[in-house]
Amino acid sequence: MEYNALIKPSESTKPTPSIIGTAISQAFLIERTDVELAQAGKVLAFDFDEHGQIIQIEADSAALAHLSHVKSAAAADSVS
Repeated sequence: MEYNALIKPSESTKPTPSIIGTAISQAFLIERTDVELAQAGKVLAFDFDEHGQIIQIEADSAALAHLSHVKSAAAADSVS
């Protein structure tokens, strides 16, 4: 097989986004709608439980708000 075909598969051999989304959903035990949210977002924030399981995904403005809250809490912890 040609190198370029391995690096850049043709459209006919690429898995469809729905197959990829379903696989991600099943692998990480999250809802398909959360996968779609993550695929559409530019900035993502993930919350995990104590076992490392994803429990919440936020995208874009919600993610930015979440990230600034986490940074503020971390800064407060470093000062005290």
